[in-house]
Amino acid sequence: MNRFLKAIAAIMLMSAVVATVGCNKKPENPDDPEQTITLAGIWYANDQWIGNEHDRAAMDFVNSNTVIWYGTVSTNKNAFQDMEGTALDGCAGWYYFSKTYYTYVLTDNKIFFNDRIFTIFEDYLVEDGSSSQWKPWDNGNGGGGGDVPSTITVTTYNPTDITSTGATCCADVTAENGSNIRELGICWGTSAYPTVENSHLSTTTWNTPFVCTISDLVPETRYHVRAYALNGTSYIYGDDKTFTTLAEGGGGGQTFTITATANPTDGGMVIGSGTYQEGQQCTLIATANSGYDFVNWTENGTEVSSDLSFTFAVNANRNVVANFIPQASQNYIITVTANPSVGGMVSGGGTYQQGQTCTVNAVANMGYSFENWTENGTICSMDESYSFIVNGNRSLVANFAYNGGGGGDNDYVDLGLPSGLLWATRNVGASSPEDYGDYFAWAEIEPKNVYDLSTYQYYGDGSHKLTKYCGDASLGYNGFTDNLTVLQSIDDAATANWGSEWRMPKEEEWEELLDNCTSVWMTQNGVNGRRFTGPNGNTLFLPAAGRRFRDELIHADSNGYYWSSSLYTDFPLEAWYIGFKADSLGAHNFHRRFGLSVRAVREK
Repeated sequence: MNRFLKAIAAIMLMSAVVATVGCNKKPENPDDPEQTITLAGIWYANDQWIGNEHDRAAMDFVNSNTVIWYGTVSTNKNAFQDMEGTALDGCAGWYYFSKTYYTYVLTDNKIFFNDRIFTIFEDYLVEDGSSSQWKPWDNGNGGGGGDVPSTITVTTYNPTDITSTGATCCADVTAENGSNIRELGICWGTSAYPTVENSHLSTTTWNTPFVCTISDLVPETRYHVRAYALNGTSYIYGDDKTFTTLAEGGGGGQTFTITATANPTDGGMVIGSGTYQEGQQCTLIATANSGYDFVNWTENGTEVSSDLSFTFAVNANRNVVANFIPQASQNYIITVTANPSVGGMVSGGGTYQQGQTCTVNAVANMGYSFENWTENGTICSMDESYSFIVNGNRSLVANFAYNGGGGGDNDYVDLGLPSGLLWATRNVGASSPEDYGDYFAWAEIEPKNVYDLSTYQYYGDGSHKLTKYCGDASLGYNGFTDNLTVLQSIDDAATANWGSEWRMPKEEEWEELLDNCTSVWMTQNGVNGRRFTGPNGNTLFLPAAGRRFRDELIHADSNGYYWSSSLYTDFPLEAWYIGFKADSLGAHNFHRRFGLSVRAVREK
């Protein structure tokens, strides 16, 4: 039996005990177990919660957006929080006190909590004076927790066009926080608070206020009607509205016609027109169309309300107009860029008025092909020519893929650096900017299967003593030193693989890149890495290719390691490299035997 059913069972067993308790006041002894009941779990409606969790921790209201936890909470001492979990001002995050404030008192199907009164229905509670339904929420672990439940508001409007056998009912549903509306409609019956177990009409179309026409009713009968929405497997209901059908032949009291129109007609829509009985409440709703704003309701040219929802008691025929005005024309900026900048040309960016059609175009350069248009990393078109209606600022990126080639003239980007140095758009051994490419031990020009001390070429006779690039005799083979601090072209992986125009960057050239470019961790065409944007706006992407150690590739997709051509002179067993991950970027030193990526550079 779930927690709600247990609580309801307890309520029914205790109803005789508390029958003497007044319906609108708390009992004289609220701690008397025979006059109290504890409902387990968390109860919610809209953006509020009531109930308890963990070691009977209770919740109290501060306002519609804030709730305080308190009680003997041993597992969660952050006792004072708002709905987002942030500690409230004046309440330290680790401060809490014990206060058992979780009792509920009932009589006549009523529950009293914190001087608030709730009425018990089959599977929910309704607070007196409100239409909000409170339902138990379970995150699957027998208690509250997890995400804030979705907020769904169901509104029932007063029935119109009442006849002896029918009526017209209007309703509206709004939802937030990941709702799953599967059905909505109207239910009715002769008892208060009808549900879908009674007569009902349903629809799966949900975009604007909807209208249902009820038929086959009994003349001169009082009916209750409510709107509902099916969210997942839970039904949520609106206010209970009542009306009485007319006598056969149209008798049963005077009726009046309420006519509501939109001005201009394409400015918006209105609901609520119809025939009403004298004294009945009429609610008119105005909804502005795109490009228009609501102004007011007028009757015979005189303003009667400035609210979107206008409610009044019907005592005469009325002709009410909802007035709308066009929104002021607004300009937006469309920005287009190419990625990489050498991959192609883009056009179509500029300033556009709201509602205009913008067409952006991408043309690939030689050696590249167009991939897609993206915005904030999300693909928005696969076509080189992309058209859309402008309704806001947009920043679009045309992505191009490199089609191969061994470091040709189209394979570099000028970032506008002070030195004028040009950077290759892909790693040595790679076929595109996102491809990881090959891995090289420092001062080696070919990739290999195993990267460790035993396979490094500049160790002498397995001694782990250096035979090249060493300024420290204690680390050199048989005391060897050569005082070389930068790779010679014969040991440069970029030069050896791509030709004499290319080389590996020195440590200070990497520093120039870091000092003069902005950098952001991102995903490009499904590959994690860092994008560097130069002073001239051109970009360079370095994939997080990881590194090789022994026969394994480690840290791929989370870290990038790129060799420089500079020796770490303080300890010649190591060399300078640039390293990065999502939250860090900088120059470091690393043992020469590891297999790292190589990004080549060339002079202008």
